[in-house]
Amino acid sequence: QNTNIHGRRLCDVMRSNTQVLVLDETDRLLDMGFRRDIQTIIGYLPKKEQRQTLLFSATLPPTLRQVMAETMKADYVTVDCVSDGDVSTHTHARVEQSHVILPSMDRYVSSVLEIIDSVLTSDEPDVKLVVFFPTARMVGYYVEVLREYLKLKGDNTPTFEIHSKKTQGYRNKASDGFRNTKRGILFTSDVSARGVDYPEVTHVLQFGIPDGSETYVHRL
Repeated sequence: QNTNIHGRRLCDVMRSNTQVLVLDETDRLLDMGFRRDIQTIIGYLPKKEQRQTLLFSATLPPTLRQVMAETMKADYVTVDCVSDGDVSTHTHARVEQSHVILPSMDRYVSSVLEIIDSVLTSDEPDVKLVVFFPTARMVGYYVEVLREYLKLKGDNTPTFEIHSKKTQGYRNKASDGFRNTKRGILFTSDVSARGVDYPEVTHVLQFGIPDGSETYVHRL
């Protein structure tokens, strides 16, 4: 009973006080199946004609355009920072890209170490790598493998890990550490693919297949 009363009070506050609605990374929210949740929350807010709505998205798929029509005023303005017709804007033209196909999964661990080692032993004195894996478990496993490998080699290159299994405080500390170092390796899942900017990154390594072309682009 008390929960219902508090819930109604919260809804009344939202309905009477909300003047601006901000939807960030909306395409990602839709990909993760939150459309119904978004609609439920918006149902408690003032009508779209009575509020300002700001919607941010890296892409504009048809499902997102439907959400825009449902949640924004009829005269809303679209600011397109990237032209979909210009392929060169999807991945930066100056970013050299290549791929490696392994003959079998038996080579996975050794290939990860070999590729990272080739970057660390290159002529570049200050290398910063962001290494993406599909899952948090893989991130945790491979960062430990690499740390043991570097220890055996006597290489003191700093390593960092960011994924959903770590607390927000830990992730913030790791993110700041990698951002401030001149040389280092960040092992991460897609929690670092969007909305995060690290200066002076020299290499981005992606192990496994991204869940789509948009994820691939955001990782770069």
